Amino acid sequence: MRQLINKYAYPIAGAVLVLVLLLVIFRGSNRKPDPEMSQHHKAFYIDEETGQESVRSAHELPPLLGKDGKFTLVRAYKFTADGGRTEKIVYLEKYSDQAIQELKTSDDGGRKMDILDAGPLIRLPGDGNEWVPRKSPAGERLIKTALNAIRSDGGSLEPVYPK
Repeated sequence: MRQLINKYAYPIAGAVLVLVLLLVIFRGSNRKPDPEMSQHHKAFYIDEETGQESVRSAHELPPLLGKDGKFTLVRAYKFTADGGRTEKIVYLEKYSDQAIQELKTSDDGGRKMDILDAGPLIRLPGDGNEWVPRKSPAGERLIKTALNAIRSDGGSLEPVYPK
């Protein structure tokens, strides 16, 4: 038996390695997606003209075309302070026309990341609120003030994601 193992050691080791690799691949392909992870690939959007809420891919850059053919669909960020019993849209987000145009024309991946990072504009929900750059003192104040407004009795805030 020892002579047989010595003679065929490499083919046996190779066969065992292939079996282990197939087992790992097979088990990985049968794994169900984690709902916690998959929900973060979706986001809430709201049409600024109609107020209609929808769920779309989180990878789409607002403003998007609304049902009326205008770019009125913006991303809505929801939070809860009571474990999900009540949810509130805290702020809206979109990219400036200039940022969208630069993203479409730029071939530089690093430049695109810079635009995505610096480009969003945010505002409070409701009529008459101005869009401000997210990464500005006004944007930081807006988010802080809006989040504090929904915090109930010092409860912890949690983002709400589409199900």
